[in-house]
Amino acid sequence: MPDGVVVDAQDHLWVGFWAGGCARRFAPDGTLVTEVRLPCANVTKLALGGPDLRTAYVTTARAGLSAAELAAQPWPVACSASAWRCRDGCCRR
Repeated sequence: MPDGVVVDAQDHLWVGFWAGGCARRFAPDGTLVTEVRLPCANVTKLALGGPDLRTAYVTTARAGLSAAELAAQPWPVACSASAWRCRDGCCRR
């Protein structure tokens, strides 16, 4: 289910997917461009930052996950934040 969104410097929409374990980047025409799989089920929000705006920060949630699902996820998903760097310049202004 789509959750938090952010628009990058190339006017592409990044969407976090609750219960989807990923963030996806869509072109202005709606075409799926990139999917970044994350080791957590509930992606809640994305933000772009860093000095060159090429770092994507992600928050996640543990709501609705069973004890077994929580144990299987390597990230501490209670109000966690993580980041990855955009490789193709997608986040650069």
